[in-house]
Amino acid sequence: MVKFHIVDEALLQATPEEVEQAFADEAAGRSSWWAPKVQVRTRDGRLPHEVGTITDYRVATVGRADRPGAAWFATRVTRSEPGRVETEYFDGAFRGRAVLTTERVADGRTCIRNDWQTETHGLLMGILARLLNIGAGHSRVMREGFAGMERDIARKRATSSA
Repeated sequence: MVKFHIVDEALLQATPEEVEQAFADEAAGRSSWWAPKVQVRTRDGRLPHEVGTITDYRVATVGRADRPGAAWFATRVTRSEPGRVETEYFDGAFRGRAVLTTERVADGRTCIRNDWQTETHGLLMGILARLLNIGAGHSRVMREGFAGMERDIARKRATSSA
């Protein structure tokens, strides 16, 4: 087992409500701002911030998430309140928890923060974690995702105002 505690944060030109909707759209397949590195789907179509929702992820820190060998894991929402969603990693490559927070700041922006506290699960992921810098890859994927989300929100704003 290799343990991780990584915090990724970004300031987005978006409201917390737009961020929540962006996650819902991604998990329902209505957008692909996290592609090609991440594929994400809720199992039963519920919103990704609802308590009890199970979400499946495929992640590739290099290449595409739809390739063989991409990491797979599942999370379950254990607690949710406005601006804060807590999840547990219970199946697949990792075990642990994450806390995603959003906070409205000046000028219609949102500070988004993901606090990831996990450990590898399984022999293969344990070996890979000793050979690859999974922590750096995780942060890169999160930063690219936050930037992709912000672009998607801007595109939707422009489309709706046209």
